[in-house]
Amino acid sequence: MSQSEVAELTRKDRMEHECRISELVEKHTPGLPNNRIHLLKGDAEALIPALVKRKSIEIIVMGTVVRTGIPGFIMGNTAENILQRVDCSVLTVKPDGFVSPVRLL
Repeated sequence: MSQSEVAELTRKDRMEHECRISELVEKHTPGLPNNRIHLLKGDAEALIPALVKRKSIEIIVMGTVVRTGIPGFIMGNTAENILQRVDCSVLTVKPDGFVSPVRLL
């Protein structure tokens, strides 16, 4: 692919993500100001802690799916690594239909 084709695909992909975030925000927190929503490109484990510090953010909400390790015993590598690097509350959300493999005895 040419650089211009890659740039166009990247632009379309970002627009798709912006649209989906806007739909989620409107559905669950209508009226949330745009300056409270951050769509970052790059390494989440570096960018999110830096943004938290720069903006003095008090809580972050992250979706999480465990793809490695022992399911149910960890949130997911990215969420856990970010949790270790921020001084704010972190709320993690599992996808619809998630069933925890952890059972109480």
